[in-house]
Amino acid sequence: MNSSLAYRACKPDDGFSFFTVRQEAHNKMARQGRSLSEEQIQKIIHLLISTDMTICDIAKRMGCSHSVIVSINRKYRVRQYAGLRREWTLLRRA
Repeated sequence: MNSSLAYRACKPDDGFSFFTVRQEAHNKMARQGRSLSEEQIQKIIHLLISTDMTICDIAKRMGCSHSVIVSINRKYRVRQYAGLRREWTLLRRA
């Protein structure tokens, strides 16, 4: 598979879904599979500890997916969500 191709689901007016292939520039592609530097990880931990930003807000700010932020939060045990999205308990202090 060519890495410069992206698949996009299209939904025409008749309701049926199909996939189209479109060419994208390499600089517009997602940064999937890229590892974070130690500095970026520490910045994410700092944002988790010291702000009331949601996981999605932190992910947007850092330019990564929310699952990366969730993984870092679990690994370093910063916030405990107890099944809630917008409420948490800090497990770690700055």
